[in-house]
Order: sequence, then structure tokens, then C-alpha cells
Amino acid sequence: ASRNKIYDQLNKIPNARWGTIDRVGFRTANWVFRTNDNKGMGWLNSKTGKVYHANRANGLLQQDTISAIVESVEGKFYLVSENGVQVSDTGHRKFEWIGFNTQVKNEKSFVMANANWERFSIVCLPGNRLALGEKNNIILLDIEKKTSKVITTPLPAISQVYSANSEFRVDSKGQLYFTNSGRIFRLTENGELKLLWENTSEPTLRITAFFIDRSDVLWVSVNAQGLLKIDLH
Repeated sequence: ASRNKIYDQLNKIPNARWGTIDRVGFRTANWVFRTNDNKGMGWLNSKTGKVYHANRANGLLQQDTISAIVESVEGKFYLVSENGVQVSDTGHRKFEWIGFNTQVKNEKSFVMANANWERFSIVCLPGNRLALGEKNNIILLDIEKKTSKVITTPLPAISQVYSANSEFRVDSKGQLYFTNSGRIFRLTENGELKLLWENTSEPTLRITAFFIDRSDVLWVSVNAQGLLKIDLH
């Protein structure tokens, strides 16, 4: 189905709150959504056009209040709440509850006029881990160890640079990269932030896209005006 047709289908789902942040729906066939009434989540299969729901009412979930959702390459859904994470099987027929303090604060209630806005960025990392971004904070979740770590990015040198949610990328080695206030960072193996690139000439322009190829070359699009090539070696 075309992207516009998918958007039309999503807009017709009652109380659905969905987003394209972190390319939800671009890498998999499923477009996930939460509900404005905090009653679980669902997904639209773009290949079949079918809509599915998971919540406490139908017995699939133990927690209906969800802050962020991501689907792994293997096809597992990760549903993050303040007090734990629910992980599906690849067939999305069962969800396992892993309870721990994620430090991801739930919204008590919400009704958004803009249905395709999400509070958190989120991505899967190797080793059954997740990374979430909210403004200047990166939250790292280790599902196996049931741990949560918050990393705060340094303030930009120019105060007027707007810090929207970080956009995440994971390279072929499983390393996390993200944007923040006109800059691109990498999370090192020891959990520290390394600044890879900063727009010093036009810092107020937005990074519209970036990608790390297999040869460790960073490609950056600034304000959708061409590409910059940066060798990370």
C-alpha cells in the first residue's frame, strides 16, 4: 500500500496515536499505534490492511498505559511503560511482562490533536536492549538485567538551537548514533557520548536525515539541502 493510503487508514482508527518518528512503519510491514484513552496499543499491517489490537481487555497485555513502542528486526514488539516492558513473540500472539523501573514517565492521560506526534524516540539495540530519547535525555534499558540508565546530552554552544527528540540510528556493529541540537553523537561501548559532528556554520538548521554506511562513513542531510560526507575513521 502507498504511504498516503496507510496514513488514511491510520487516521480512520478511533483514538489511534501514531508517528513516523524513527521511521516507524518504514522498516517493517507494521505501523504501530497507541490509543488516546490509554487502553493499550495496536498495529496496522500495511501488506494486508488488517488492524490488530493488544490490551488488557483482550488478555494480551498486563499494562494498558504505554509510553513508547518499537518493533525489532526479528518482529518482536517492545512496549515501554514506567514500571516495565512488555515483549511480544514474533507472531504477536503473546506478550511477556518484565517489571522494573524504566525511568520513562507515563503520561497520566492524553488526547492529542496531532495524532502523528510521539513524545519519545525509540530504537532496539543488540543484547535485548532499548534506547529512548526525550529532548536532551537518552534512556538506556537493559531488558535482561532489568536496569535503566539516563544520559543527559551536553547543552549546545548556541542557546537558540532547538532540541527536538533525538533521531536514532544503529550501525552494522550495533552502535547507537543520535542527533541533538544540530549535532550527531555516538554512544561508546563504555556508555559515554562522543561528539562526531556539529553544524558550526549554520547551527540553527535542522538535521533532516543521517545514515552510517558499512564503511563507517557518516552521511548527513541538513535542512534537506544536499548531503555531507564525513569519514569516521
